[in-house]
Amino acid sequence: MDVDAFTTSIHCALLIKDTVNMSLEERLGWISATMEEACDSSMPRSNFRPPKRMYWWSEDIAEQRRLLVRCKRRISRLRGRTVDQQRRVGEALEYHRVPSYLVAIIRDYFRDRRLIYYDQDVKRIERTMSGGVPQGSVLGPLLWNIMYDVVLRTAFPSGCQVVCYADDTLVIA
Repeated sequence: MDVDAFTTSIHCALLIKDTVNMSLEERLGWISATMEEACDSSMPRSNFRPPKRMYWWSEDIAEQRRLLVRCKRRISRLRGRTVDQQRRVGEALEYHRVPSYLVAIIRDYFRDRRLIYYDQDVKRIERTMSGGVPQGSVLGPLLWNIMYDVVLRTAFPSGCQVVCYADDTLVIA
């Protein structure tokens, strides 16, 4: 069981739902549903089923699938991990010849970020943010475009295309 996922699920449920004005039966139902959801989200998934052989499956389709998997892996490697996000953002901005003072401001935007919230007991909880752009930020879409430009400029195998819209990426093979 993933204790962090369980705890996070419970905290989120407590932050979202106001149980003060509920009857006893409503509270019991809510607690039961919340516990079930928290347990489901924190338990490891191990329901492996070998794929069924389909009559329409051919070697051509298998090759296209292998190509798609290779493309997806390449994109995943290009994304990298959030640990070196500041460096990658800086490199991407310098590639696009953004003035150095703006690069310094944006690098600073990613330093020492924390998420602070209060639980139901009004206890202050603080978490360090290691990656990503705050949802709804004005800078978010621009930084996404700058960071994904390297993905879009990458040479992929023949027959493989990458389509990006907003913050979604689709690999077509």
